[in-house]
Amino acid sequence: MAVPKPRDPHAVTEPSVLDAQVAEVFAVQPESLKDEYLQLDQAHMLLRDALQEN
Repeated sequence: MAVPKPRDPHAVTEPSVLDAQVAEVFAVQPESLKDEYLQLDQAHMLLRDALQEN
């Protein structure tokens, strides 16, 4: 059984890094409604993960 490791409270995503990641997601023009959904879902996951770090 794996032992949980404490997270480093100082190792959080910098806002500029998050901004670049989100911009990369939205740089691609979705070709269908499904592609747009997947794009929005990916951006949401990035934001959610960044917020849970703090």
